[in-house]
Amino acid sequence: MLHGKKLINLAAENVGLSKKELIVLATKEFGRDAKFRTCKVEGLSLEQMLEFFISNGRIDIDTGIKVNACGHCSKS
Repeated sequence: MLHGKKLINLAAENVGLSKKELIVLATKEFGRDAKFRTCKVEGLSLEQMLEFFISNGRIDIDTGIKVNACGHCSKS
């Protein structure tokens, strides 16, 4: 299971992508069946993890992907 920080890092390295573009890139990077976890949730699909980060403000997709780093979790 991959830590969600890997998705945050991928988004941070590719600022400006649309949500769809980020999903395509992340699928290539992590695989279609990848599962993600954080210190608060686990077992999420790529789409679920992305929605979790959007809902808590870690990733903003209003004007393309923009990462709001909070530093809450130091795991990589």
